[in-house]
Amino acid sequence: MALHSKKLHVRKAGVVTDINLYTTLSEAGNSGLAIRDGGTTAYAKLGAATDTLASPLRVRKNGETYAVLTSAAKAGIAPLFAFTVDRYNDYSSTSVMALYGDRTLSSTTYSYTTKYESYGQAHTVTGFLDGNGNRRILLSRRNPGSSYIIDPFASSWSSYVASVSLGLFGVYDAECLGKYLSTMSFDGIEVFDVISYYRVTSYGFPTSSMGITVPSGYGTCGDKVMCVTAGVPEGDTQPLRFVYVLFSITDGYYWNRNRTNSFIVKYYADNLFDDLIYLNHIEVEKGARTWQHFGNKLYICSDGNRYDTGNSCLQIVELSDSEDEVTDNPIVTVPKPASMANGYFRDITIADNSHVYIILGNQAGSYTSVYHTNIDNITEPALWSKVFETTVSSGAVRFWGIYNDSGKLYVVGSNRIHIFDSLPTGLVNPTKTLITGIIDTFTQIT
Repeated sequence: MALHSKKLHVRKAGVVTDINLYTTLSEAGNSGLAIRDGGTTAYAKLGAATDTLASPLRVRKNGETYAVLTSAAKAGIAPLFAFTVDRYNDYSSTSVMALYGDRTLSSTTYSYTTKYESYGQAHTVTGFLDGNGNRRILLSRRNPGSSYIIDPFASSWSSYVASVSLGLFGVYDAECLGKYLSTMSFDGIEVFDVISYYRVTSYGFPTSSMGITVPSGYGTCGDKVMCVTAGVPEGDTQPLRFVYVLFSITDGYYWNRNRTNSFIVKYYADNLFDDLIYLNHIEVEKGARTWQHFGNKLYICSDGNRYDTGNSCLQIVELSDSEDEVTDNPIVTVPKPASMANGYFRDITIADNSHVYIILGNQAGSYTSVYHTNIDNITEPALWSKVFETTVSSGAVRFWGIYNDSGKLYVVGSNRIHIFDSLPTGLVNPTKTLITGIIDTFTQIT
């Protein structure tokens, strides 16, 4: 979860209660309380007045009274993350795992277990919050066909909440806005109603109408999707809703294929999400694969196509509230630190203004480094401090990502999960390392 840089403070009977704010509505359960902080919208989690995290603040919404919760994070043992393990390192069979832990305890007590076995099929997992604030997992086949919506708190993941028919190839990201789930596949976007789980609409990437040329023998590869609610236009009653998509031009479907260009595309979504209207796009560095939304900005990691690491960089895009432009300002490009001349940017997570973590790695797999900085110094790699470094064999390299949750940092990749019980600012060993099979996809559940 990405915390907003400020908290909401409520005073009652002389007692001040701090309330965490989040940078996206989905992190607050899609039924959060929206609060404007200058030009930024932050969200507080809503819940029952009997919730152990209930603050004294109450709000009335749709005829119901809710308590504003102090945090969206729950204590107690829970499935915190889901991930897939490529059993034979050839995409032929998948084990779906859950990482369990109590956020209030040391990660030395954490463990993982197999929740679902897929023989002869490769699957991906993506976590999201549905329109009712329920935590769900989309368990998707890499090939078109039936995929499943899983309740992560169910004892078995072999049963499912709903089955959905995905017509596109593979799903690598999903985000819900209200009751509409936007899924990002290799080939395009599919939108589902998560109450009845029918497909609302399906879009490929309309490159020709965007003025984007796809060379012969190449196709498109989608990586990330994000839904954003903007302000209510004057004279209207409904807020603007935008869907942002990150995709690349590539010569194949898989993670290690060549990517010549990457683009962020901005769509307008009508109130029923039955139409996504293309607004505009911008080009970013080739090999853009991951991003973090914090404040009103996107922080994008581009690997420069992995084998051409000289172009690898971190790019910062300030989003526009307008109904057409992706951004009103130039893209800020941050080069690699000099110490990582042969490496490339893999992923970024922002816990708050003071804790930003960036992974850089080497394609050969000889090392992967994690750096700490803050928002003020994010454009100055010389001021970053290395907090962790690990080495793995090149044959074990598949996926690398970094996550923060409730004051803990997770560095995930190859065949291991490193957990830090606090957010490090200097070089330190992880509190716990879990050794797994080859990790293919990894997603936050709660």
